[in-house]
Formats: sequence, C-alpha cells, structure tokens
Amino acid sequence: MPVNLDVIPDKAPGIFRPRTRRWLLFLPFMLLAGATSTLWFWKNEHTGIAFWFTAIGLPAATWGILFSLRRIGYKCDQIWATSWNREREQLIEEETLRGQRYICWHGGVSFTTVGKSTEKLLSAVLKNTPLMSSVIPRTGGFTVRHTRLGSTTNTIPGVLQKWHGHLKQRISALLDTLPAGMPCYILLDVYIDQDPQVNAKHAQEVMAMFSRPLRQINGEGFAALDQWIDMTWGIPSALLVIGTQINNRPEVNSGEAATAMLLTNCPMPDERKTVRIHRPECGTNATLTKTLSRALLWANVQPASVGQAWLTGGALLTDSEWSTACEKNALGLDIQKQCSVIDNITGFTGCTAPWLALLMAATQCREDGITQAVAVQTATDKIWVGCVSAPASNIKDIQDTSL
Repeated sequence: MPVNLDVIPDKAPGIFRPRTRRWLLFLPFMLLAGATSTLWFWKNEHTGIAFWFTAIGLPAATWGILFSLRRIGYKCDQIWATSWNREREQLIEEETLRGQRYICWHGGVSFTTVGKSTEKLLSAVLKNTPLMSSVIPRTGGFTVRHTRLGSTTNTIPGVLQKWHGHLKQRISALLDTLPAGMPCYILLDVYIDQDPQVNAKHAQEVMAMFSRPLRQINGEGFAALDQWIDMTWGIPSALLVIGTQINNRPEVNSGEAATAMLLTNCPMPDERKTVRIHRPECGTNATLTKTLSRALLWANVQPASVGQAWLTGGALLTDSEWSTACEKNALGLDIQKQCSVIDNITGFTGCTAPWLALLMAATQCREDGITQAVAVQTATDKIWVGCVSAPASNIKDIQDTSL
C-alpha cells in the first residue's frame, strides 16, 4: 500500500499540571458549603464528633478525594501522551523506512520515432530537438502534430511485429541474468488502437514470448509500481514492465512509444551496485511542493544532489508549479536547461509516458552518476514525482543499442 505520513494523527496535546492555587481556593468553598448544609439540615444539637465530622471533616475529605482523582487523571493523561508520542515517532520512522524501499534498474529498451535506441532519444531530448511533425492518421483524415512508430505506411500489426522482435531479443538477454528460482512478475501497460481485442492479443503474444514463467500483475503506471514494491518486499523478485502506446486516431501533440525495463527489489549477486529507482509519490498541482519533498525523502537524497529532471504530461513547466516546487525544496535546477520536457520532443505518449521518462532518467543516471528526478502528470489532478539515485560504480549491464 502507498506510504502516507499525513494519515498519522498529530502529537498528543500538551498535558497541563492541575493548578494547585485554584484547588486551594476551592477548599474554603467546599468547607463553607459543607458547614452551611450541615447547619441547615442537622436536626439534633450542634455538638459532638458526628456533627463536626459532617460539617468539616466530610467536605475536607471530599475535597481531598476530588483533588487526588484530578492528580491521578493528570498522571494518566501524561503517561498516555508520552506513550502515544513515542509510538507515533516509531510509526513515522517505520513508515519512512518503508517509503525508502527502492528497486534496482537492470536495463531497458525503447522503440520511438527515432528508432530502437534510447541513447538517440535521450540526446534529442537533452538537445531539445523536436521530433513531432504533421502526419496523416492511419485511419486517414486531417494531419496532426504527432510522432509515429515506424514509417508512415506501417500498420499497427507491422509496428508490433518490429517491436516484438526487438523486445524478445533484448529482454530475453536481461531475463537470463536473473537467478533461475527468482519469481518474475510482468506489468503490461498497453493502449493500442482503443480496441480491447488488439490489446488482449498483444498481451498474449508478450506473455508467450519468453520461456521464463511470468506472473502478471494488475494496475497501471507508477501506482502499480508502488504496490509491487510492498507486495514482494522480503522475497527477492523481478518485475518486467512493458508499456505500449499506439493510436490509429492520435490527438494533437501526442506520440507513440513502446518501452520495456527489468527491475528487481534487490541487487543481483554479481552486481555490487546498480541504479536505484525510488518509490514515487502521488500528489496534485496544489500539493506539488509537498509531493516533491516526499519524493526526496523516499530517495533519502539532498536536494542539491538532483542534477536533472524529466517532465511529461500536462503543463508542469509552463504552469510554474514545478519551478515553484523546485525553488521551495531548494533543488537549484536551471529550469530551462536541467528540466527536460519530454512532450516537447516526442509528444505525450500516453500510458508509456511514465516508463519512457523513467527509462531516460535511469539511462542518464547510469551515464553521468547524477541523481535524477521524474515528474509525470497522468491526469488533471494527479502528478507522480520520483527520484532515480546515482550508482556508486560504473557497472554495466546489457544496453539497448541500435540493431
């Protein structure tokens, strides 16, 4: 389940010690009330030990009992407040440690308008080289600004055939590096042609592509990734994420892309250090500053160590929320040079957008050893922010070079 520190109740309010002066002032009132009541209702002679005990002793004893109960209540409240605050701090620490669980990135592949090379796409985004052009949709009609997979004559089956060939070759090699007994899960984030049958067929073909048993998990985007971190924690496991976005009827400033990456919840035995993908945090435009702060907390990194940010979806940069969040969290990023808006280059790639941003952040992190941030707006009121921490060594795994 997602980590949410905000649902933890606040600290117990301060427990104030009973004011003795007030209680001392209350004593004469009790004695006067007791004496008056005794004189009013006492029918016998006003003498004897019984009379004086009733008139003075009983009110004094009642005051003493009330004062003692108040002091006992104060001590009980004090013990409860101290105990709750201690328990609360322990709960915050435990939840923070759970939030700081991370997964290791062992490699990935992509298929975009620049071809089957993540490095070329990374270079285009860093150089701010637009890849969108006016194209006619596969179903015909007016031209739209869009990035398309394959050539302009490629049909969806043809594009998928190319992608499946590339996917099988690269990912099979990555899966072979896993221990034989390690459980391997697969997350299919697919949106093809708005047709459920096409999506289902694509999922079946991917599942049958690899000889290794794969357990499919439900969900989509970073929400599924967040769930998987806790679902398999304590059991060394792998997660294969495959995202595919292809449209016959694309929207303006949209794009097509396909990505795949292999993740594990523990370092591999033959790899001392790998790129770490930290738990993403979900928020809104109004809470983006807190969302970024929590993402930095989960990554357990200093804000000054973040050297690059990758943005996709919505208008994070143009609406100034992201720049405000960076400023308030002391990130110190140059908004124009160190905050790359992927959509300006490839268009918004739909369900593949989070994985494409994560793939580029992880690739860049492995190349230059600098912590990266990722911000993905998946809906008007939903923004995911996460971090990819720099590896401490230059260990290389299988890369997705051009075929």
